[in-house]
Amino acid sequence: DRIAAQPFATHLMIYVASEDQSLYAYERSTGRQRWRYFAEDPLNTTPVAIGDLVFIDVPEKGLVALDTINGNPRWTSKDLAGAKPLHMRGEYLYMFLNRTMMIISRTDGLTISEFNMPKVDDVFMDNAKDGNMYLMNSTIGRIMKLTPR
Repeated sequence: DRIAAQPFATHLMIYVASEDQSLYAYERSTGRQRWRYFAEDPLNTTPVAIGDLVFIDVPEKGLVALDTINGNPRWTSKDLAGAKPLHMRGEYLYMFLNRTMMIISRTDGLTISEFNMPKVDDVFMDNAKDGNMYLMNSTIGRIMKLTPR
């Protein structure tokens, strides 16, 4: 069916969300389909892969974390619907949602800590593993770069 979201590529895989209710994982080197996750709803958001997890927003379910190797669900969270996965460090995931930065357990998707960032419109990383984090405020045109130590 139609693909309404950007595919997401890693050095090994390409993940494609489709309105046929499926998230597909293809090997980059061969183009062979590795796995398919059936979501029961059309998928129209871009998947994000960080470490051994790939994330997809599924209508009616929320954010679903899948194993990158076999596509099996690890956890699902309605509370994280619309969250932007940014970074993984050890057992922790960093996500941004509604001007709030959250630290999430990567094993079960439970929130460990969160803090409000009222002046931050968006956050992105230049590399999900030990990259720089950029905080943006579009109202005043500011970008703050945070570099890990």
